[in-house]
Amino acid sequence: MIYSMTGFGSARAEAPNLAVLVEIKSVNHRYLDFHVKIPGEYQNFENVIRQKVSAAFKRGRLDAFVRIDYRRESLMEDIDRRISNIGHHLETILAGAKDFVEHYRQQLIARVTELAPQLVADAGHRLETEALLYAERSDIAEETTRLRSHLDQFAGLKSLQDEAGKRMDFILQEMNREVTTILSKTSGLNELGAGIGKAAIEIKVEIEKLREQVQNIE
Repeated sequence: MIYSMTGFGSARAEAPNLAVLVEIKSVNHRYLDFHVKIPGEYQNFENVIRQKVSAAFKRGRLDAFVRIDYRRESLMEDIDRRISNIGHHLETILAGAKDFVEHYRQQLIARVTELAPQLVADAGHRLETEALLYAERSDIAEETTRLRSHLDQFAGLKSLQDEAGKRMDFILQEMNREVTTILSKTSGLNELGAGIGKAAIEIKVEIEKLREQVQNIE
């Protein structure tokens, strides 16, 4: 049987927490040329979609659009869960940062002692002073305090009706900035820095997921 390569179709499915709309259109093409637009958080399904389309069509230019509309309340639950995760990772960072300055100072002195013993013997007091000043400049107390404040502000926006999504996205950008600074300041440490860095990376992952979610909030 002969089929036309030109067509259009759409379908909608609903669940308790979301609705999915899929539209697909096709035009003539010498080979199979398939393009799909899907929300970022579901990009891992793109290969599955491509496999199913390739199994059903051999020629034609096909464009598929997938839109997912969340119910404000599964959306809020997911946001709450991710905010809770960020809070947990922040506590891990705070726990590791308690002895941050002293740890960094000792590490710097030990390293310089290893490389230049005579320098330490001749100017030990001055070296300790310089090391302490350097360590204090590397302190992450301000970043963690601002991150905590941003986290509280973000949680307070959930009940806001006007431009909540836009304001949430702005705060998430600020949170990401603070976490990036924390990672930069702790990258030179050993075990302590590794623990803080791991928690900071997890926070960045949650922030990215939250930024995808708030795109669905007006």
